[in-house]
Parts: sequence; C-alpha cells; structure tokens
Amino acid sequence: MYSEYFGEYIKILKVRSLKKGLGATTSYLAYCLDAGVIEGAIVVKATEHCKPEAVVARNSEELRATIGTKWVTIPLIDAIIDALRIERMDKVAIIGTPCQCQAIRDIKEYPMQLGDIFERITMIVGLFCMGSFTQDGFKTMLERKFGITLPEIVKADIKADKFVVYLRNGKIKELPIDEVKGDIKFACLSCDDFTAKSADISFGNAGSSNGWRSAIVRDESVLNLLSAAADAGYLEYRPLEQDGITEIEKMARDKAARAAQFK
Repeated sequence: MYSEYFGEYIKILKVRSLKKGLGATTSYLAYCLDAGVIEGAIVVKATEHCKPEAVVARNSEELRATIGTKWVTIPLIDAIIDALRIERMDKVAIIGTPCQCQAIRDIKEYPMQLGDIFERITMIVGLFCMGSFTQDGFKTMLERKFGITLPEIVKADIKADKFVVYLRNGKIKELPIDEVKGDIKFACLSCDDFTAKSADISFGNAGSSNGWRSAIVRDESVLNLLSAAADAGYLEYRPLEQDGITEIEKMARDKAARAAQFK
C-alpha cells in the first residue's frame, strides 16, 4: 500500500510494551538484541543536563539506559562508524528522525567512499517528528517559556496539543504546542516528512494513547519480528483504529503544509 504521508507500507498498528519500564520502540529493539537479530542498536542517550549523545547499545540493558525522548537532534555518523568499522558489527539497527533515516537510506543506496560497511545496517527504525531543537535552543526555550533550566527536567513530551515538561521534583509544566513551534531548528521548517517514510518501521505517539504507540510497518521481515516479539512476551500489537490513522495523517499534512511555506 502507498500513502503520500506514510510512504510504502504493509500495516499500521498500535504497539504496547509488556516489559516494565520500557516503551514500545525500546521493547521491540530489546527483543531484536536479545534474540540476536541485531548485534547493536545505534541510539541517542541523554547525558548530564539532558545533553544527548549517540551510543551503541549492545544488549537490552544498555538499551534501557537510553530510554526517553530527546528533543535535540545530533549527528549519528560517529556512532555508526564505531559500530560498523571499529567494532565490526555485522547486523546493526539505526534509530532516528525522518531526516536521519532518509540520510542513512541514501548512504546505503549510494555508499560512495564508505565501501560496503553500510550494508551491515540491517534495520532503520524511524520516529515521528514535527521538528527538533538545537541544544542551546532547547535550553533557551525552557528558560524563557517555562522558567526552568535543563538540570530540572526529567523528560519532555507532546500530549495532544500540549508540549509537556516533567520536572525532577514531580511537577509537570505544559504549554500549547503552538507556543514552542517557533523555537525549533530552522532546517526543520522545510522538512515535509512526519512519519520517517524511508524507515523499515516508524513509531510515534500520534494516533495512540494510554501506553500504546503507533507503528507504521514497511518491511515484511519487521512484521515477522513484531510477531516474534509478541510471542516472546516483549510487546503486544493490534491494528490501529481509523481515528488514530486520521490523526497521524493530519499531523503529517500539517507538517507538509508548513514545509511548503519554506521551500
């Protein structure tokens, strides 16, 4: 099947983790690591003061240490080279935003001077994305619009039409999403891909609630892995309801319309 907003896809599902403390995306990747389907997953980990860095998770415990949404996009190439050229991993998954997934797909198809090492990227996992911040931009936005500093927050998330910040003291602060859209990176404004159409599978909050995550599956082998992960007790999944699909389409359409203004 094909959709302007989803790309080529097989199924649209909602997925829920059955592993305590893990989200749907992490549970799926944890199964892939534990089952030996991949040797490593290149993910982004939040470090001190929420400054993220790309790392290679070699097992589900290392993956667990990277849980949480990071609102700052960072380069993945150094971590990819570490995994593929230095550690000589043969089966690696990459997790990234739509622009990162597209870049990896392009490199796999047109490797240029990098030889065949990118053939060992066996899975591209995408994340729904309306845009991200620079590190300084995120810090400034928190201080100016929420009156808090980076060390005070545990995580940030989008809930419906709100940008929500969870603090270490247990408090929660939120603003309408429209009030923070102007702070995202300028390059994000010209991006028209919300669902990471070049990924083998994409996950996101849009369209699902109550612990579920939406998933757009574009590869038959990934669908088989989801089934195996469900059989192994890592997660469960069901078809996503039409209301959920419509919500994802609306957000994808909104992002495409925004991008059209900056092209």
